[in-house]
Amino acid sequence: APSDLCRRMGRGKKPPADERAEGLEIVDGLEDGRGVARLPDGRVVFLENGVPGDLVAARFWRRGRREHHGVVEHLAVPSPLRRTPPCRHFGDCGGCKWQ
Repeated sequence: APSDLCRRMGRGKKPPADERAEGLEIVDGLEDGRGVARLPDGRVVFLENGVPGDLVAARFWRRGRREHHGVVEHLAVPSPLRRTPPCRHFGDCGGCKWQ
């Protein structure tokens, strides 16, 4: 379960959404650790746990007219930029997105 600090920062578990997408390529990254991709219709997608160069399937927890927000659900092809996080709490806490 996410820590209290993570929940206060808005990094807790997100509610599941009914929309998913597969075959998304993460083309850029944001300072907060989210990856950026585009849907075939041109909408921007901001994905937690995405690294530039990843090919992923994602689940959206917030959908909008111009952008979606979600999380990587399946990593089909990992980016060569991926590394093993040095902190054993990385997956649970979410405080250090760019480890």
